[in-house]
Amino acid sequence: MNSEATTKQPEKYYPLVIGKYLLLLLIPLIGFGIYQIMNRKDSDKKSINELTFLEKGLQLFTATTLGTFTDNRDGQTYKWVRLKDGKKWMAQNLKYQMTDTWCYDDESNNCATYGRLYSWEAAQKACPSGWRLPSDKEWRKMAKHYGGCDDDAQDGGQAAYAALIQGGRSGFSALLGGYKFSTEDFYDLDTRGYYWSSTERSATFIWHYRLNQYHEKFYRSVGSKSWACACRCLRD
Repeated sequence: MNSEATTKQPEKYYPLVIGKYLLLLLIPLIGFGIYQIMNRKDSDKKSINELTFLEKGLQLFTATTLGTFTDNRDGQTYKWVRLKDGKKWMAQNLKYQMTDTWCYDDESNNCATYGRLYSWEAAQKACPSGWRLPSDKEWRKMAKHYGGCDDDAQDGGQAAYAALIQGGRSGFSALLGGYKFSTEDFYDLDTRGYYWSSTERSATFIWHYRLNQYHEKFYRSVGSKSWACACRCLRD
């Protein structure tokens, strides 16, 4: 009997064998690509539109739980994301219309894009049932998981900005929706985003969190109760 005939693989199995070895070769390359992406400096990060297919896949793979919910008061549907602090955060700015809330420049299109701006008093009552305005402690704890704020991060809040801004790896998708000053003037659209906490700094000032496009940093600072800022609500 011809021993070669008994040991030779049928030709129809060749593609399977070749495919198996190609896969074994690709695994280290994919692993190296993932390592490079996860350890890339924030200054080198690309915009969401420039991400490669592998990078987008990695974002989906490492993303925290995502979902949606509907505000029964007005039928608005919002995305939410479970961040590294373990809490569900809204991944969109609140749009619920109530007293002492405004669209930037009083333009309804800005409400559609950036959500509404709320006085601090209004913000205390604005979140849907089961959700609440985050405290200063909750904002700070969440930010710490992504590098920290300007006052407790080695990089001054750059990593947190890159992670939390729209298109960042966290899925939080913060917007640069500006704010309304104590007068009727609006400022900083598309350059800064201001978000209320529920925590008072004093009788007239509140801790809030701010993203600054110019410096690409995430800040913890104080704002007057008479300002109007955006709201993101959370739940445990």
